[in-house]
Amino acid sequence: MYLGVYRRQMLEAVGGFDLEFLRNQDYVVNWHLRQKGEVIWFDPKIKVVYRPRQSLRALARQYFDYGRWKCIVIWRYPKSTRARHLAAPLATLGLIASAVGMWGGATLLASVFPLTYLLTLLGGALQTGIRYRDPATVLLPLVLAVMHLSWGIGFLCPYQAIWKKRSSPTPHPSSEESTARTLEPPSSQHEGEEPAGPMIGQTPARGQRSAVANGVASVAEAGREVSVVILTWNSVGKIEPCLESLGRGTQVPDEIIVVDNGSTDQTRAVLAEQFPSVRVIANEHNRGVARARNRGLAVTRGAYLLVLDDDTVVLPDALARLVSVLDTNPTVAVCGPQLVNSACQPVSLDWSFPTLLHKVKRWGETGPPNELSSGNGMSGGLREVNSIIGACQLIRRAALDEVGLYDEHIFYGPEDIDFCLRLHQAGWQVVCEPAAQVIHAEQRIARSVWSEIGRKHATGLVYYFWKHRYGLSRKRLYAHLPTNSPASRSH
Repeated sequence: MYLGVYRRQMLEAVGGFDLEFLRNQDYVVNWHLRQKGEVIWFDPKIKVVYRPRQSLRALARQYFDYGRWKCIVIWRYPKSTRARHLAAPLATLGLIASAVGMWGGATLLASVFPLTYLLTLLGGALQTGIRYRDPATVLLPLVLAVMHLSWGIGFLCPYQAIWKKRSSPTPHPSSEESTARTLEPPSSQHEGEEPAGPMIGQTPARGQRSAVANGVASVAEAGREVSVVILTWNSVGKIEPCLESLGRGTQVPDEIIVVDNGSTDQTRAVLAEQFPSVRVIANEHNRGVARARNRGLAVTRGAYLLVLDDDTVVLPDALARLVSVLDTNPTVAVCGPQLVNSACQPVSLDWSFPTLLHKVKRWGETGPPNELSSGNGMSGGLREVNSIIGACQLIRRAALDEVGLYDEHIFYGPEDIDFCLRLHQAGWQVVCEPAAQVIHAEQRIARSVWSEIGRKHATGLVYYFWKHRYGLSRKRLYAHLPTNSPASRSH
């Protein structure tokens, strides 16, 4: 669904979009509406310009994900299955079986299906070419084959963690992990009830407490201009000062969402007791940085989105300064602060895109990161940079909508760099405001490459370099950036 208008009452009746589905979520919500007897209308007079993928590789990745998530949808809701959903997987299996048959010597018999499939593609392309009279349709057989096979392979290789977990269909919404909730004051709950968040589009009732330690302005009054997403994981002792600092600023956020990534300490209890207005999304286990942050970003309502690490403290005027940058610079997608240590001394950071040699050197560093040279901290006015680390990023929603969320193929780093690189590729600017300062007590949890998290970090780096097709040198990377990008201008 590229464009759809829903009746609010009906959408709320089925629980809205299921946050667990990164693809096919529109099909799922429409299916729930049809199950309740509602009607989905299609008007061919309404036309929408759809931006196609720029390469066959991007198209293949898109349809591979479609296929994977379609398998999950069918597994969860088997009655929603239609014959067309199985066409691509069956075609893929048919081609695989034909290849096996040819390898086994049954060349003539095994060639029947591939030839039939090829003739079908050529026929469809010819019909389309005659209809639209577009020379580009000569590539249509290849495009259709990529779409079919990518969908089919994805369907046959679903996300195993979800596929195994869903051994039987469940109601919607289906689990703690797929349901976001707002922690309300105990007095507003019935005894024994789990705190529940507002329905879609609702705002807190008049007089309802909606502050971080009584410091955050009313959501209804502020209009939800700035939303904050914080990721926690065993964060007792860190999340408290982080949240308290947000309430002391000259500008306070209008919405705060904490995504708890499977904490085993008292993090959730601390949030419920000390910060009852904060909306908490609880993951049952550690789902990685990108996926967890995406869950929080998916439910935000602000025009500006502040992504924070739990071990940060936002100094009083920092958020106001970051917001001012986005207000006055419409081409800026992300603005970051100057990170400082606990003594408010600038932390030395590398703002460039990484290379393999750069990452190997960082793995060899000794000493806490905040004790590295602090003399290279930024000073002066606003500065364009290649990337801003995910410890503190103020993101413009319009830019996020254009390039998409963090890449969930990366478990822990460098999802923030990948995000900034995609923004540059789309023509947006990434900047740092040195006058805005945020304390960051960084924990280098991936220092040992032999640890589990270290291996996942290394895997993410391999994927990042493969995805962007560079490694030892940045020249090829910069050559493919728009000419108005600060990275391309400086190289």
